[in-house]
Amino acid sequence: MNKNIEKIIILIIFLFIFTLAIFFLNNINNNNEKYVEVISKNRFLSEKIETNNSIDDNNIEEYKKYDYENKKFAIISRSDCDVCGLFSYYSLHLGCILIYLSQGYIPIIKTEERSVFYSQEMKGEYKNMWEELFNQPFNYTLDEVLKNAKHIEHKSCSWTNMAPAEGHVYSNELTLKFYREVSRKYMSIKNEIIEEANNIWNKLFNNSTNILGVLARGTDFLELKPGGHSIPPSAEKMIEDTKMMYEKNKYDWIYLATEDDKIRDKFIKEFGNKLKLIQKNNIDYTGGYIGENKNLKGIEFQKLYLISMITISKCLDVIVARCSGAMGAFIFSKGFRENIVYFLGQF
Repeated sequence: MNKNIEKIIILIIFLFIFTLAIFFLNNINNNNEKYVEVISKNRFLSEKIETNNSIDDNNIEEYKKYDYENKKFAIISRSDCDVCGLFSYYSLHLGCILIYLSQGYIPIIKTEERSVFYSQEMKGEYKNMWEELFNQPFNYTLDEVLKNAKHIEHKSCSWTNMAPAEGHVYSNELTLKFYREVSRKYMSIKNEIIEEANNIWNKLFNNSTNILGVLARGTDFLELKPGGHSIPPSAEKMIEDTKMMYEKNKYDWIYLATEDDKIRDKFIKEFGNKLKLIQKNNIDYTGGYIGENKNLKGIEFQKLYLISMITISKCLDVIVARCSGAMGAFIFSKGFRENIVYFLGQF
């Protein structure tokens, strides 16, 4: 009888510890914003030197010289996927930046030539294409660091739970706020890209702000059903919800972002001249992963994709299929008045 009681007590203790562990892990995953309390003691988040934008222009080079001599630089690059899209890299790099900041490094992002950022014509002399789209965390270029820094370590950027997760970004306002701040400080978009996006916005919408943004995902998501990715809604379902939102709110325009020309054509047939989109930003899909499509490889297509997500982020309301690009648009945005985000499970 005593042995049975001992077993019950041990089982209760085990279940209690197990429950605490699950609660702790969920708290980390669902509330990454609390992680800032850990890394806020790091000089990069707490001192004035956290970004060169906060330093007097006359002193920037002096700060850089000091860092080249005394600080550790982590050159981080992704090696686990050759066909992943721009915003898969974006979310992964956000997490890796946090990890290496917390370890006392100045992180520098490097793109590999086999990635979607490089077309066949660009093979040969290396150029870090990440710097064509985004600022480095502390405005040091890769070339500057390789030339001047005394303490460099090359790090592989693989998946980490500090990268934003789709479900948490869409449903947890504190988590979304956290990643907006991390992105603003350490992975801001190049000014020239922002200016180009603003010019495109003005040409499309004549300075109107009463815009419904729709992000539809098709092609390889529908054909190959990649494991771990969200199941997209049908074009018909998105058109139905777009009509409902349009009739309710009387938008001036509807902006469509999609890589799939079949989805594009269905929306054009339904909404006609009320529909706006960026030309040359979709494909006639014939199979395989779109990251393998030579027409989508290269910095120009990635820039168009980035501008398209910036455009979605500026819309008043949005209807989006869950994907890395949609997550990026939510992080870029200042918040949407209304949104529909589909969750139909995962492949």
